[in-house]
Amino acid sequence: MVYDGEQAVEAFKSQEFYMVFLDVQMPIMRGYQASKHFRQLNSDVPIIAKSNGMNQFIGKPYSPDEILVVIEAFLPKQL
Repeated sequence: MVYDGEQAVEAFKSQEFYMVFLDVQMPIMRGYQASKHFRQLNSDVPIIAKSNGMNQFIGKPYSPDEILVVIEAFLPKQL
């Protein structure tokens, strides 16, 4: 978990992720900008937030059950 979009991009560069939950309205670098960087680095990782190249949207407020449904939908079948 990171505080802003710039930290999210740095974390994405240095770690392997199976899925990314991205807030569209983050400080320093907005979610739209961060998602573009993610797509340039790895176009296969599902990004969950709002449109602009992202795979799914979860509106606020959301429940843990809603998050689990999205995670299950995008988990690789081999895990």
